[in-house]
Amino acid sequence: TTVSPYKVKWATPAGGGGKLLQLVNNTYSTNFATTSTSYVDTGMSTTITPTSATSKVFVMYNGNHRVASAGGAVNIRILRGATQIKLYNAQLYTGTNPERGEITLTWLDSPATTSATTYKIQICNDVTSSIEAQLNNEASVLTLMEIGA
Repeated sequence: TTVSPYKVKWATPAGGGGKLLQLVNNTYSTNFATTSTSYVDTGMSTTITPTSATSKVFVMYNGNHRVASAGGAVNIRILRGATQIKLYNAQLYTGTNPERGEITLTWLDSPATTSATTYKIQICNDVTSSIEAQLNNEASVLTLMEIGA
């Protein structure tokens, strides 16, 4: 009998931890622009209902952004409901020329609930110049993955 060197048998994690329990994905492609120096909604949000209060939620965001004027910066934050869970300062900055770029952010959250939970993306600028999300109506994606504890 020949044994293939490529066969792998994975052990079952004790207590079922670390398993992907569900994945929720949302795509949003409406161009959004603001000159606000305070955080505002971009329109990108996704809701998940965890199956256990001990589950983690892995948040993954990917979006196309633009700083329209010199000296501006795209600052991004992730909220769970109305609570800021992660702040990313100056993900895209321009010194003298407008800049655009694809930004990917990740965060592992512990919502401690089995209720429907909404995560959303907000942006603001350091100065009162225009910044954009979903530039040219290109899709942003917000993916939520429930991971068993």
